[in-house]
Amino acid sequence: MAVAVLVALEDTRYNKLQRMSMPPLGLLSLAAFAREKRPGKDSFLLIDESAKPRTDAQWAEILKSVQPDIIGISCLTLQSNTLAQKAALFKKIAPGIPVVVGGPHATAIGTSLLQTPGIDYMVMGEGELGFAGLLDALERGEKYPEDAIQGLAFVRPDKSIKQNPHNKNLLDVNTLPLPAWDLVCFDDYAKLRRMMFMEQGSPYATIMTSRGCPYSCTYCHNIFGKSFRPMSANRVLENIEHLVNDYGINNFQILDDIFNLDYGRVLEICRLIQERGIKIRFCFPNGLRTDLLDKKILTQMQKAGAYSICVAVETADKDIQKQIRKNLDLEKVKKNIAIAADLGLFTWGFFMLGFPGETKQQMEKTVQYALKSKLHGALFQGLVPFPGTAIAGEERLSTDEALALSTNVNYLYKSGGLSAISPKELNRIQTWAFARFFLAPRRMIRIWRDYPAGKLALLRMALYFFWYLAFFKRPEK
Repeated sequence: MAVAVLVALEDTRYNKLQRMSMPPLGLLSLAAFAREKRPGKDSFLLIDESAKPRTDAQWAEILKSVQPDIIGISCLTLQSNTLAQKAALFKKIAPGIPVVVGGPHATAIGTSLLQTPGIDYMVMGEGELGFAGLLDALERGEKYPEDAIQGLAFVRPDKSIKQNPHNKNLLDVNTLPLPAWDLVCFDDYAKLRRMMFMEQGSPYATIMTSRGCPYSCTYCHNIFGKSFRPMSANRVLENIEHLVNDYGINNFQILDDIFNLDYGRVLEICRLIQERGIKIRFCFPNGLRTDLLDKKILTQMQKAGAYSICVAVETADKDIQKQIRKNLDLEKVKKNIAIAADLGLFTWGFFMLGFPGETKQQMEKTVQYALKSKLHGALFQGLVPFPGTAIAGEERLSTDEALALSTNVNYLYKSGGLSAISPKELNRIQTWAFARFFLAPRRMIRIWRDYPAGKLALLRMALYFFWYLAFFKRPEK
């Protein structure tokens, strides 16, 4: 039996106050798929460093005790600052054990990641087929498999790179096994900050009900392709009921790229939750295109258990909306924000400042949009041109340049973006936008009234934002 250690990395740029973690859905899906395709052949140990970091000595003890046949690392670009160090550590402790890297960062960076010492293989794009195929090849003793294993890349002995195309065969999400939830200790995540400042202290699960997004926003990833592949409503309910009945989970974060593209499917999911009497709460840290919502669907979501949504507006300037290929109907979005807020859904807005060529006047238009809306909360962040995104290509940023920008914590939160505005000036605009938004008396009253996670959680959120405004390290230039 092959033993695989699956590792989700920690992002060490942030202190304990900022640390955020959630169950690593990607790794759980890989493990479940491998179990189904290779029944009885694999055993998995999941270690999530973002939830519970390990020291080098602890890693040495783990790997010597487990004696794995393979180590799989899932990595976001924001966690990539620890990737080289961890790969080198694993090779030092267990030099003969192959290390494979996957996840959004591998897909964005491409085969240049193979230059990192300690990394033997990488799987790009949708990872289930590639990972299971690699396990098959290693079982056959093929260290350098020449099969067309989807998304797999490695360096041959002659230093040439074997790279197979990724996402050539997209999976039917309705046929995928449920994530390997038995690998997760839900209590590890209960008290950590989540993608939204909600419900800390209770166990929860993250779920995806679809893959792919047909839109072409220039700042967004393309891990799952442009074909929207939704789970049926019944399949979504099967996953939810499994977590409710077998693990006692009744709080969910839905992490689709675009949950509400199929209007009828959303209504059916809500109907089934209510019809079956499932008492759950769920929120959307992302995944809703707000101009596709309306009062009917928001009402049904709220009745089914939704308590908070995030609205990704990005910019209120119509020219920049076209530039970034989002093309939101801004008036409809504002109406839907009001409907959601009136229904009692705690509503966050996401805004980016610092688009290429963006002026102070255009930024102020975005800030005013937020101020005049019924949003409960808002984030005003600098644009980050992540590697592999269209905007990084349009701005002719090399992979190294984009990677340096996206892993710089100052750039992420307090920077001039790609605009002509200086970092110091944008820092002032952002800080003033936060202050104007959250210190508006009427909004403060609405936040106090509607915050769904209790007053203690609200106090934690307030302290975080005070720290952000007052003490966050400013850019040097």
